[in-house]
Amino acid sequence: MSLEEKVISYRELALKIAELESEKKLLSQEILMLMPRNAETLRIQNLQVKRFSRLIIKTSLKDAKIFDAIKIEEVVDKDALKKLLSQGIFIPDITESTFIIISKVVTEKEPLALIN
Repeated sequence: MSLEEKVISYRELALKIAELESEKKLLSQEILMLMPRNAETLRIQNLQVKRFSRLIIKTSLKDAKIFDAIKIEEVVDKDALKKLLSQGIFIPDITESTFIIISKVVTEKEPLALIN
């Protein structure tokens, strides 16, 4: 397969995966709606469905301070490390990952489409 064929095939697979992910998300929502509310685990044939709940916390720092629910912790300054690395300074435990992104080229004639 040529490079051009591989790129086109990659893009087609990415679009199929996105479509399948969308279908999977919809099925997940439907399964949750059909599961008995008091059931955390459900067995169907040789499959097990487990219900998980997660809190999504978007409380602002200002509001969290009201409840004395803030903490200050030390974190690695990644920007500082990147700057030092670009200056040729060796820093342990830093690796570089190289990857590709293939997307459709938008021409002036084509409207922009949002991809989620």
